[in-house]
Amino acid sequence: MKTAIRALMGVCALCGMQPSAQAQDVTHMLMPSNAWLVGPTTLAEGSDVEAAGVPCLMVTSFSNNYEMRISGGGRQIMAMALNVREKGFTPGESYLMKLSFSEDDGFEAPAQAFSEDTLVVGLSQQPDFYKGLSESDALYVTLGDARMQFSLLGVPQGLKRLEQCFQPPTESIREAAVEEDGKQPPAPGLHTLGSGEVDALKDMITDEESPAAPVAVTQEALPASDEGARKKDVQPVQDVQPRDILVPKAGQKGAAVATAPASPRMQWRVMKGGGLEGVLGVWAQSVNMRLIWQAGQSYSVPESLSMQGTFEDVVQKVLEQFPADRPRPVGKIFVDPSTRQKVLLIETSVPAAQMPVDGAYEPILSPQ
Repeated sequence: MKTAIRALMGVCALCGMQPSAQAQDVTHMLMPSNAWLVGPTTLAEGSDVEAAGVPCLMVTSFSNNYEMRISGGGRQIMAMALNVREKGFTPGESYLMKLSFSEDDGFEAPAQAFSEDTLVVGLSQQPDFYKGLSESDALYVTLGDARMQFSLLGVPQGLKRLEQCFQPPTESIREAAVEEDGKQPPAPGLHTLGSGEVDALKDMITDEESPAAPVAVTQEALPASDEGARKKDVQPVQDVQPRDILVPKAGQKGAAVATAPASPRMQWRVMKGGGLEGVLGVWAQSVNMRLIWQAGQSYSVPESLSMQGTFEDVVQKVLEQFPADRPRPVGKIFVDPSTRQKVLLIETSVPAAQMPVDGAYEPILSPQ
């Protein structure tokens, strides 16, 4: 249990959620506000027990700003942590938690208070919990008189990445999977849940057109000084900034040429004032891309937008709405080598004129 708790609490860098709501009974389904982020725990990274199969971690936050962390691997869930964003627990004490995948069944288990706002429940003795997560639409959590219903949208894809993190495939397996047919796994179906919140998310993405034929594109790696990508052991592909979001032009000298399917053209829509993190998270899931939000603050979409194009097209248009003379969201697209999946990393860029004179602040993105 101690290892499971350490594994769960060890990847705070993946989180960065903001405090808010009080724990209470929730009658409607709580929707994830961003894609499930998956990575190794700090306990596993560089430790002498790494080869023993220390669990990996998947993290997300929900529409009421609660945060859920799940650790596991090898088709087994070791533990789950729930942060309710309100100090009310006594660290070290146990609280009875009931977990179920429907309104009737389920099981009770003691949940230990890791902190004043976070409970951790051990699940290594619940072998069916993994199957329930992968096949169910919702997870019901009951704490005392409070009963909450969490949507499991995107969890099957998160579990797949969890397994790849826990035991990365060999290079031969990766290449065989890439060469098989070049197709991406289908995007999660938002239509399977009847919640009004799901309908609101569906309005951001409407019917997809027939995908374009595969085309040759070029990709240029970022300098090796990209510290954030190097820490995650991934290969940067390029910066995602207004007017410079996609790959270099075909035939550009010094670029490595790769053949890949073109991004499907879709109809995208977002309303003015929508939370940028939530919007990009839903859009990224629709094209089987992961979103990692490390901007350090929230942003609202300045203007309503409705357009037809690729994922890269619409992200470019949205980022162009933010003025360059003040802190604004920028990002990078890179490829996770263990899954061959693209990742969109969003950070904050501060204009040079607003940086402290003493040099205490360093720009996130290196000058081009």
